[in-house]
Amino acid sequence: MRALISVLAALALPVGSALACSCIEAIPSREVVPRDGATGFPVDGRVRIFLSAFPPALRARLADEYRLRGPEGLVPLQATVVATRLDLAATLKPRTTYTLEQVFAYDAHGQRLSDSERFATLRGRPAAQRLWYAVSRFTTGDARAVAPPAQPTVERVNVGYRHGGGDCGPGTSLYARFQVPAAGPFDVLELEVDGHGVVATAPAAGLTDLGV
Repeated sequence: MRALISVLAALALPVGSALACSCIEAIPSREVVPRDGATGFPVDGRVRIFLSAFPPALRARLADEYRLRGPEGLVPLQATVVATRLDLAATLKPRTTYTLEQVFAYDAHGQRLSDSERFATLRGRPAAQRLWYAVSRFTTGDARAVAPPAQPTVERVNVGYRHGGGDCGPGTSLYARFQVPAAGPFDVLELEVDGHGVVATAPAAGLTDLGV
């Protein structure tokens, strides 16, 4: 299920560019939904990879680093990028266990390379070996995904305009605080800005704020 928060705002500069530079370097990270051990996953559900601090040009390329394995072997995947999220769609069977596998890279000494070492700079350490390992094993239920009982209730939206100075250039930041009614473990929240599309996304369960 996808829940959507739409914001009408006059954003003069690209959303998120104000956060592109910082005294603290952001560390790339990934979060997989469904999580390992999940049950009752919808048969029409999409595996979602939430990406943090990955450059936009790399997000679609990460689809090549995932594969889905079922009882009869590999299952074809169709990848779509939504803001900072990678969606992997597949034809799933009811009451079936699937395993999501991810590529991990190692240097010539057998030491695993982090995403920062692989992607953060052009001088990243070269990978001597790439191996597949399971990152999530989940089981489908009998049903398709259901529509949300209610849309999120927005409590506050803040839009910040930055005109340069310091270590950051001009840009726009956006923050929304809200309540999500009865979000399930596979639900997703999206923050959409009129004229810019979806600018932020995150797992909905337990979420109270979202920004970019």
